[in-house]
Amino acid sequence: MARYSVGFSTGITASQAVLEIIGSGQKARLMEIGLTIQGATLTRVGLGYSGSIGVTPTGGATLLTEGAESAATGVSFATAWGTAPAAPTNGYYYRKATIPASQAFPTIWRFPEGLALLPATSLALFLLATGSLIDGWIVIEE
Repeated sequence: MARYSVGFSTGITASQAVLEIIGSGQKARLMEIGLTIQGATLTRVGLGYSGSIGVTPTGGATLLTEGAESAATGVSFATAWGTAPAAPTNGYYYRKATIPASQAFPTIWRFPEGLALLPATSLALFLLATGSLIDGWIVIEE
């Protein structure tokens, strides 16, 4: 399996999606996501399959390969949209966390078997209430 990762920064503090990971049709899986906050604001977040994929995604970058022999991944991500991804239709999230109002507490979620990045769907990180800007990283296997 090839492994890819990338760091990101969000530009949104309102209650909505702040990161979207879009599947490629390959057998890609999210292995890890890490989050830190940029300001001293209590920040509630949740990770789940979005109710709808964001429209006109921007702000992403190419995921970086962690192995020289790996080809480019088909997985993409975004941190801004014309229309943001919708919250999970069923209201369920794989993970939720409240990050204290201090920059000293990172949140790291690891998925030993990986969360599937299914074709025509996306995993998204949502601010569940107004919060701080977020810096973080994702690790994907494909």
